[in-house]
Amino acid sequence: MTKAVSTHPFEELTRLSHGILVSDLERNGNILSDLHKQSLLALVSEMTGYAEGKVSGRRAFSLGTGCGKTSAIIAWIVALYRLGLESIAVSVSASKVEALCDLKKALLSHGVPEHLIGIKHSYTEGVSMPSTGNEDRRYQLVTHARVRGGNDDQLFVAHDGHKRALMVYDESLFRSEAQKVSERSVRMELAALREYVRGRPQESEFAGLISYFEEAIATVSKHIAQQKLCPEVPVLLSLPASEYVERMGYSALLGKDQRWVSLRSLLELVGYPLRTMLTKQDGGLVCYRITVPPQLGDILILDASYPIRELVLLDKTIVDATPAYVRNVKTFNKVSIRCMNLASGRESMSNNFSNPYLEQRTVSRELIEVIKAVPDEKSVLIFTFKPRAGEVDIPETICRDLSGAGIDIRAKTPEGRSRINVLTWGDETSLNHYAHCEVVLLVGLLHLPCLDIASRIIAQQDDLAAPASNAVVTQMIRSEIAHSVYQAISRGSCRVVENGEAKGMEVYLFHKGHALQETLESIMPGVNWNVWVPGYATSESHSSVDLHALQIKEILDQQPEERMKIPTKEIRSALGLEQGKDSVRKMLDRAIERVCHFGEWRRQGQSLIRYGALFGC
Repeated sequence: MTKAVSTHPFEELTRLSHGILVSDLERNGNILSDLHKQSLLALVSEMTGYAEGKVSGRRAFSLGTGCGKTSAIIAWIVALYRLGLESIAVSVSASKVEALCDLKKALLSHGVPEHLIGIKHSYTEGVSMPSTGNEDRRYQLVTHARVRGGNDDQLFVAHDGHKRALMVYDESLFRSEAQKVSERSVRMELAALREYVRGRPQESEFAGLISYFEEAIATVSKHIAQQKLCPEVPVLLSLPASEYVERMGYSALLGKDQRWVSLRSLLELVGYPLRTMLTKQDGGLVCYRITVPPQLGDILILDASYPIRELVLLDKTIVDATPAYVRNVKTFNKVSIRCMNLASGRESMSNNFSNPYLEQRTVSRELIEVIKAVPDEKSVLIFTFKPRAGEVDIPETICRDLSGAGIDIRAKTPEGRSRINVLTWGDETSLNHYAHCEVVLLVGLLHLPCLDIASRIIAQQDDLAAPASNAVVTQMIRSEIAHSVYQAISRGSCRVVENGEAKGMEVYLFHKGHALQETLESIMPGVNWNVWVPGYATSESHSSVDLHALQIKEILDQQPEERMKIPTKEIRSALGLEQGKDSVRKMLDRAIERVCHFGEWRRQGQSLIRYGALFGC
């Protein structure tokens, strides 16, 4: 247990840390309103409550982005050190190693000795602070991955034989790790594996593994069929740990080849309690395990997205400790969001950027027009998807297209900052180095697969039988989109607070539907939402194939899950296309081919067959 300290030092701890915090924020250009200062006082008081023993458990404090959460951590630890409260040890967790490095540098600049600050990571280069390894230090900094990894518990749970007063956890806390595997993907990979080894020397070596997978898929298919008969009743099962798996180490046999990702995932689920899951996109198996150590009970979670991130709200072990007035600290009257009604998923964006000519890459052309209108002294921040093997490199294509249009992507502002900045999804949290960017463009939004979300719904509730209907999954996907957009937007200049108002900023994004607007307006009061009128990405600029492919996909998405076969003549009729015309037939064939390339349907003669039906399931 943390050693007792008299009441007076705790009052001084809150007062001193609040003073340091306000001073730091104002020195960095923030103009704090009285309400903002009051909210910061509530935050450091919450931390002191843990140290004093008056507060315990897992509690969320949802101060908005850019309002000083990380600065509050620094100020509070600095105050601990300056007051000589040596018995109070704490740990801090963030998603990125470099964010922890920045935190350590800030503590050092305030006079906290290096030997008191631990930071553990595995990098030997590419980060600005070296790892201190397993040294037991009073103020321990660790990544979220290490907290959830299960190997470093003692490093951040205890210090010098005593339980740490608290862990401050920056961003959303997920106590469980969800796992899923798609039945369709397993079937496809198994078919490919059979062909890969057929007639080769290793065919006999793989025979036992292939046999095991065939038995496992038969078991899964039987339970999924049971699930289809009564979708509202959870179907639980487990895959027996075959002697083949235990004796011969088939995961090692598959190696790290990316072609067998789903097969390896299935092996990882062997022996665990599982549940079949049917979603409108896919069916498969899901399970989870608790990854945040149960003994890490006292956690203060600083999560700006907490009010809108519905997956996080499913965890009933977390108490919302945010005073109501904190929600009103920051308004966004000077921030405008312009949204173009265009599909924003990875597949849609990849298709657009895969076009061979700039005239066809209509999204790039829209970006060029926006950036050309931005004054040279202003910086631009672009978010898009990370490159994947076998797919177009969207960040590289954007940079090439901007350069080709006469935009200097290496230009500097008068202050010496990069004018054009490109980040990828995964960098939307923790990074605070882009607050000078007054224009933010989101080139595609993260749409997580339904099976992924369904597994997380179960994991967050620590209940394998928890309800996870398609309606709930859709609601959670929309919430996750809003969370990632809010965090990405908050990397730009709107994270700076000037007397209760976010600094002015322009946002451009592509998305269909109104749910995103409603959610963002709830957490960004006063934000101005406008239509981004397309200049190139209009219906006329899309080919007939593109337009009809989108319409066909909408028709397929509306089909009930039990319908496994649709005649192409029904699709042609629904689209109002003329029969018997050769050019129409060729265009329809190409549109169907485009839909089937990524979707769950396959062409078979004059019909579209849902993929599972091809295997008799």
